[in-house]
Amino acid sequence: MESVHMISNLSSNRNNKLINITNKNIKFENSFIKAKTDSVLKELEKRFGMKIDVRSIKKGHKNVSRYATSAGASPIVIAPNILEKMSTDINLKKNITSCIQRHINSIPSGKKFLAAHGRQLVATGTIVHEDGTVTHWTMSVETPEEKERIEEQMEAEYEEKLEKAEANNLFINTSLDNINTYTYSLDKFIYN
Repeated sequence: MESVHMISNLSSNRNNKLINITNKNIKFENSFIKAKTDSVLKELEKRFGMKIDVRSIKKGHKNVSRYATSAGASPIVIAPNILEKMSTDINLKKNITSCIQRHINSIPSGKKFLAAHGRQLVATGTIVHEDGTVTHWTMSVETPEEKERIEEQMEAEYEEKLEKAEANNLFINTSLDNINTYTYSLDKFIYN
């Protein structure tokens, strides 16, 4: 019995040494991957001339809106697992880089489009999610001229309704201030 116990201890010590060697290899491999990932990140930041945020943001309007409206939101966000894959997969790196570049290139035409619709660009960005899908987001507000045009239109509509009501002997107990108030949510109106 005693000899079996000693063999067991010997075997256990060998396993511990194997585990320690394996852990050292994993730590070295992790350090190597981190260095390659950091290198890709620095390369992308240099190429696009801006800080890139490395974090996971879930897909969906609510999650993207929450991020985009937060203080210090970066125009480019890449999920950590995707950035890591980009350090070893040249095609993925090219595709993601190209996608970000196309969005950046589209900003001038996007500003023109918004201006034609009475809006002004506030912020825009690209998010690469954990599954590799990409979301482009934009925040805009009405230009002062558009705001004035809408207020004039609302006042004219109110006056028209008031004239019709008076013509039909209807009494409207409403003030102009209570008609069609609205708030912004990215580029959509939410009517109260």
